[in-house]
Amino acid sequence: YVFSGHVKGYPERMLKACAVFMTPLLK
Repeated sequence: YVFSGHVKGYPERMLKACAVFMTPLLK
């Protein structure tokens, strides 16, 4: 399973998801 091919469009969604989930926890 090659992960590098999936990573190209994934980080942006991951960062947005992390921001949404982590912001309430930090506040």
